[in-house]
Amino acid sequence: MKIILNPKSDPVWEEVGRVDHDFTSHWNGMYIHYYTTIQPLNSESETKNFIERCCKEIASYLNLNKCEFSKKDRFQIVVGWPESVRSAGRQIVKTGGTWDDIEELAAGKFMMKFYPGWSNNVFDSDE
Repeated sequence: MKIILNPKSDPVWEEVGRVDHDFTSHWNGMYIHYYTTIQPLNSESETKNFIERCCKEIASYLNLNKCEFSKKDRFQIVVGWPESVRSAGRQIVKTGGTWDDIEELAAGKFMMKFYPGWSNNVFDSDE
């Protein structure tokens, strides 16, 4: 996985974009946004499992690099479709939160919510 600060275009997995927002006036920390896009795999279930692994890998990266962040920072992790797959409604999963949430996500204990209709018109048939 390669982190790209303030990318000029949407990164495609194994690349992950990072954008920092100063939220110190709200909770005395940063709001750090990590995001990537993926191509659909062979099936909806295979793609869903892959997306969960991507989010878990990003969360694990954050845990391994915890010393680079503040205890007050919060995180958002987004996986979406590239424009070549869908031009609107591209977000598939948005997850993250506090350090407690990131630790649970990295450990596979955090239930991710997929956007309703995330797979509509992407796969040939519904599973």
